[in-house]
Amino acid sequence: MQEGAISDSMIYLESGHLSACRAVGGAPPERVARFLPGAVLGEIGFLTGRPRTATVRADADSEVVVITHAALACLTAEHPALAEELQAALSRLLAERLARTTALAYALI
Repeated sequence: MQEGAISDSMIYLESGHLSACRAVGGAPPERVARFLPGAVLGEIGFLTGRPRTATVRADADSEVVVITHAALACLTAEHPALAEELQAALSRLLAERLARTTALAYALI
């Protein structure tokens, strides 16, 4: 995943370690997050169509599952109950991230 690129997929990290890096104001990229197995990355851009907000790189050999819009459509058609579970899990993940971000914002006030 490259910062600024089109968000046409999301990733589930099966094994390994990944880092998200951002370049701010022309400075060299800095790591802003580290991901361990079980993490989902790129879901916001995937769902909203907005460009990637960070570049993701492997810190170690990693195995990922790349989920595209076509794969999600296929899953929905062939296994609707599983697709519904995935959508529910994504909704919970996004709600948890929003709650964490809101708490951090309040802590800065």
